[in-house]
Amino acid sequence: IRSLQSLTMPETVTEIESSAFSDCASLETIKFSSNIEIIGSFAFNGCSELKSVTLPSSLRQIRDCAFQGCDNMGYMICYATTPPDLADPENPDWSGLDNLRPEEIMILVPSSSVQAYKSATHWNKFADVIYALEDRLLFYTTTDGNVIMPESTIKYYIVSNTYDSDGGVMLLDASLTSLD
Repeated sequence: IRSLQSLTMPETVTEIESSAFSDCASLETIKFSSNIEIIGSFAFNGCSELKSVTLPSSLRQIRDCAFQGCDNMGYMICYATTPPDLADPENPDWSGLDNLRPEEIMILVPSSSVQAYKSATHWNKFADVIYALEDRLLFYTTTDGNVIMPESTIKYYIVSNTYDSDGGVMLLDASLTSLD
């Protein structure tokens, strides 16, 4: 399934098994089930075109190296208020986010959970790039399915701009101080 570009999981899916989408080098977008609880070891290993993931509030565990080789991942949104467990029970030094580099990723979490993520085991490696979700995103939708592209100077602050049939998410650079 190397040519798989987009993935939408049915709501019945609660666990992604180990290596399930490993080496899907063309995978760009994933829409997770809102019932996902576990992402298995190496589940998205080698998905080099994956630029971002949005993880549901139901997520409890990301097993070792789940996103290894996702070298273009720029941001991760995690709606879970309790930081998902990243530790591998057999190898406690291994993490579900192994090989993601703090200098190349931004992690967005609910504002009430920022400190919990920053101090949680393995998440603390990313403490300097964990931010409150509410402070960094501009959500938008249109009735006709078109993407709203902001005018004025805001367009220079857009880090990511995605849209699908459920709505859109625009990620803004931290240096933006006002919206016209």
